[in-house]
Amino acid sequence: MNTKKLNNFKVEVFGGNDRPQKPPRGKELFDLPFGQIFMASRKKSGKTTVIENILRNVMQPGKTHVHFFVPTIKKDKSYRSILKHVKDKGNPMSIHLDLFGKEVVKDSRGRNKVIKYNILEKMIKDMENGIELEPNMKTKEKKQKGGFKKSVIYSNNPLECKMFGYVFKENSNEQEGRAFFEKKPKKSNSKYEELDHLFIFDDCGKLLKNAIFGNFCRTNRHFRCKNLISSQHWNDVDLGSRMQLDYCLLFKGHRKAKLEQIYENLDCSVDFDDFLELYKFATADTENNTHNFMYVDRGNSQIRKNFDELIEI
Repeated sequence: MNTKKLNNFKVEVFGGNDRPQKPPRGKELFDLPFGQIFMASRKKSGKTTVIENILRNVMQPGKTHVHFFVPTIKKDKSYRSILKHVKDKGNPMSIHLDLFGKEVVKDSRGRNKVIKYNILEKMIKDMENGIELEPNMKTKEKKQKGGFKKSVIYSNNPLECKMFGYVFKENSNEQEGRAFFEKKPKKSNSKYEELDHLFIFDDCGKLLKNAIFGNFCRTNRHFRCKNLISSQHWNDVDLGSRMQLDYCLLFKGHRKAKLEQIYENLDCSVDFDDFLELYKFATADTENNTHNFMYVDRGNSQIRKNFDELIEI
């Protein structure tokens, strides 16, 4: 086809690229530092082993806060190695058996009342307000002497704040001399774009259809989080959350009808018949591995067999 030159206007890029300049830790697995990963796997597929491999490669030792939303974590023996690794590395760690928690509050008459709240919603609000999320499990992390734990504090003692690495943010009550101070960010010497948080949602079932979870899938990158979601059923996650996925790991055992739905949601660049053949090829047992999986990278339009073999289409 031919074109006719109308003018000399060229589209320019202003403000640079908002992608991190450093590669993410575990870039051989995922090239996005704060992406969404979904693992569609049946029981005894080897998915917990894959979860552990991902965690060991993307987690910054001693720094990344790992959040487990895994209802069966106390019964699943395969998680013992994962929890031991996180604990031995001294990483902050939190374990939740449900998406909802309970707390005791006072009613209008001063009586105790048990209310149900969304744990993830509270975490999001805390992160939005600059409050550091506290781990609910003990690790081998050494306790710091003195200082504050929150990233934003309210104080009338600027000298003490400065001593512990806080800088003035804004005045709040000039009469009392109180003001907000925020933690002065330390320059990272790491050669990687590191995670602040790694969230693992494993076999949470229909809890993942919660609206708060769907919103978190759209905003997690603002909090420097990576989400690893694992479920036996594709429909456990609502359509809006599925459309936010950056990577999908498909293990063997899925029926054709289910694969067709997954194919439509992933918006792959190949037709369905080719996708089906690629799935069979990628998940087929080999001499050294009976837990192979199909790796779909939506952003780069790539399909792999496991993490290390690019399928040339």
